[in-house]
Amino acid sequence: MPALSVVHLLQCLRYVPMLRKITEYIFALCDLLEAQGHALRQAVRRTALGMVVLLLGALLLGTGVGFIIAAIYLILAAVLMPWAGALITGGIVLVLGGLVAWIGLHIAR
Repeated sequence: MPALSVVHLLQCLRYVPMLRKITEYIFALCDLLEAQGHALRQAVRRTALGMVVLLLGALLLGTGVGFIIAAIYLILAAVLMPWAGALITGGIVLVLGGLVAWIGLHIAR
C-alpha cells in the first residue's frame, strides 16, 4: 500500500509545473481585469463629467436663445402692436424650430 501511494505521489508531481503555470495565468488574468476595470472606471467618470458640462452648456445656450427671442419681441412690440410682435416672433421661432427638426431628421437617416 505505501508503494502505491509513492507511485501516485510521483505521478501527481509531474503536474506541479503545469499547475504552477495555470496559477500564474489566473493571477495575470486577474491583474489584467483589475487594470481594465480601473481604466473603464476612469473613462466612465470622464464621460459623465463631459455630459454634465455639455448639459450645462445646453442649458445656458437655451437661456441665451430665449433672451434673444424676448429681445426680438420687445423690439417688434415697440415698433408694431404687441400682438403683432408676438405673432412675428412666434412665426420666426416656429420656422427655425421646423428647420432644425428637418435637418435633424435628415441627419438621422
